Amino acid sequence: MKISFSNEIKNLDKFLIEQGFLAVPMDFRGLRSWVKELDSENLVYMYVYISQHKEESQSGHLIISPPRYNDDAWTGNPLAVGIPLAKNWELGTGFFDDYINRLTNLLPSAGYLKDAVIREMNNLSDISTEAPKAKYLGMRELTNLKAFRKLQEEPNFMELCSISKETWLK
Repeated sequence: MKISFSNEIKNLDKFLIEQGFLAVPMDFRGLRSWVKELDSENLVYMYVYISQHKEESQSGHLIISPPRYNDDAWTGNPLAVGIPLAKNWELGTGFFDDYINRLTNLLPSAGYLKDAVIREMNNLSDISTEAPKAKYLGMRELTNLKAFRKLQEEPNFMELCSISKETWLK
């Protein structure tokens, strides 16, 4: 009997929701993600990602960063701190139970990485895990955060959010 990716992650989804995460309402090419706000003033979030690859392997990451696209590409971003959590090569092996156990061990401490992200936002490095000249990407993200803050000041901000959400989820 072939086990489906969507059935396998049901317990993970339930666990993360119990931990205060929100499921990102997109299943993009076998990528599932959840987000939890860590710092509303500085807009720092924690993301959990699971990817299902063509050969039925899975990989997962924990990322702390400002708001981001629904992807797990954190390695080129100086404003993101990521932890590769696991790889698995076949469904139905208990991988997601082990993944939940690993998150149970990491989540209480991982939230403290938000302070490192905030410090990076205030004193941007020119390096990242994989990309050269990462400072430009970081500066672009900081500009996006400033633009978002300006939008928050608009009286119709919630209406703009609703329109944006509808557009993105179409």
